[in-house]
Amino acid sequence: MKTKNSKPFTHTAILTILENPAYKGCIRYRKTKHHEVRKKREKQQEYILVQGKHDPIISKDLFGKAHEILRSNRRATRRIPSNPHLLSGLLPA
Repeated sequence: MKTKNSKPFTHTAILTILENPAYKGCIRYRKTKHHEVRKKREKQQEYILVQGKHDPIISKDLFGKAHEILRSNRRATRRIPSNPHLLSGLLPA
């Protein structure tokens, strides 16, 4: 399966799809907010989720199961590199 641009799906693209509540028939408001100083969008911690007027593509149960799998696959802590010097070993001596 390929994207609309005829490219293979990436890991990030699939995660974005799996986290989009529009597929289960909901609309999300105020997920991002425009930051005036940085001129960038910032993710909001809280947003509004309402039932949309469109038909869901997948059931809410299947969407919930996908989120359970994603949650269980997340690492509890970030990996700490065994070598604290990030560039060591990359350049020849």
